[in-house]
Amino acid sequence: MKGSILEKLQKNSRLGRVPMHMPGHKRNPSFAHLAPIGGTLDITEIEGFDDLNSPDGIFLESERLAASLWGSAECIYSVNGSSGAILAAVRGVLGNGGRVLMSRGCHRSVYHALELTRSEAVYLKTDLTAFGFSSSVSTDEVEEKLRLYPDVKLVIITSPTYEGVISDVRAIADICHRRGVPLMVDEAHGAHLGLYGIFSDGAVKCGADIVVQSIHKTLPSLTQTALLHLSGELVPYGEIKRQMTIFQTSSPSYILSASIDGAVKFLASAEGERCLREWYDAVMMIRDRLSILQNAYVFDGLYDVYDLDVSKIVLRGGAELASILRENNVEPEMVSKYYTVAMTGAGDTPETLDALARAAEAADEKIYTYGTNIPMGRTHIPTCKMSIAEAVLLPGEYCKGYEAVGKISARYVYAYPPGIPICVPGEVIDHITVTEALVLKAAGIDLRGMEDNCFRVVKE
Repeated sequence: MKGSILEKLQKNSRLGRVPMHMPGHKRNPSFAHLAPIGGTLDITEIEGFDDLNSPDGIFLESERLAASLWGSAECIYSVNGSSGAILAAVRGVLGNGGRVLMSRGCHRSVYHALELTRSEAVYLKTDLTAFGFSSSVSTDEVEEKLRLYPDVKLVIITSPTYEGVISDVRAIADICHRRGVPLMVDEAHGAHLGLYGIFSDGAVKCGADIVVQSIHKTLPSLTQTALLHLSGELVPYGEIKRQMTIFQTSSPSYILSASIDGAVKFLASAEGERCLREWYDAVMMIRDRLSILQNAYVFDGLYDVYDLDVSKIVLRGGAELASILRENNVEPEMVSKYYTVAMTGAGDTPETLDALARAAEAADEKIYTYGTNIPMGRTHIPTCKMSIAEAVLLPGEYCKGYEAVGKISARYVYAYPPGIPICVPGEVIDHITVTEALVLKAAGIDLRGMEDNCFRVVKE
């Protein structure tokens, strides 16, 4: 090992060398707003430091360690988050476009990738859980859709989802590979999966060809950092790497890169393994404690999903529950109409998880959710009339509420978080879509892409 990137940055700072190069703050500690966030270490590509976009030194060594740790053939670091890695991977596979088989619950970055490549989506339908969010992707559904659409060039699923729902990636990968189609898994919320066999198996271990992980979401790395894993013989390694240089900044942050490197080295150590085990044990104790609640009870996944990422604690109850959590000094990750997501991570302790449990117990005494009617069935997939790329470029106008029914959407509409579209450009807006959007807005959900309950539609 050549040491960590952080150690090299610290050594460089101690040298006192005059920086006649970027960045403009020149590591000057008198800038009070920069010193606390690492300004005295910040550099550009200078002599003795590797280049993240063309690694051949310490970055390459670190990426190889990450590949070994998760079990991929190659790993590429991203300081443009999972979104940048998804754009690069999809374009690397599809080039100028093609047909993609994907779960409807994919993140908006996947839809943006389809927009950029002018690709066509075929959606996988999923059932809804007892809490009202999407269940696991059905292997039968994947097999049937690949039979109906033999020209599919790429399959994309999200596992785990924002709520922790895991699909049978191993079986889905086998189905895809029998047809010579690569499987890409958006595992942004599951970078911890598969490490040391502590949590459920991850997508890399289960045979996915492309796996994107936001290492910052659950592991000790800074926000905006991610990993792109490549494996197997169906992946255009060279082209995906070239696309990464397109979608990733040409001036990648060494501070962000150092946080990825530090996280990987920590996770590869005995201390990292111990941290993951202690996190898992603490989470399981809290899940057991929350299981007896009558109203703000925790989703256990029984009979609803293939597998569950237990680090995601999904509690029954929406805005009212979240308000009580905040009153008790606990800030949840996401609030939906019927449930609230509390996302745990490697940095949690028995004390922080106890605080969550005490807040949920306080809420349990004040709210009533038992028996609340949650819409069941399958995820709704509207009719598509034109490609995303075509719809977003056409002249548009605004239509209020149900006046938009029957018109073609010209803009994405999505709740954020998690950033999954309920309305996609090129699709016909129907009663179900409008109702869902208005109900979410009435519940106080942050719904983006609408203006004063108006949809942006393609002008007739």
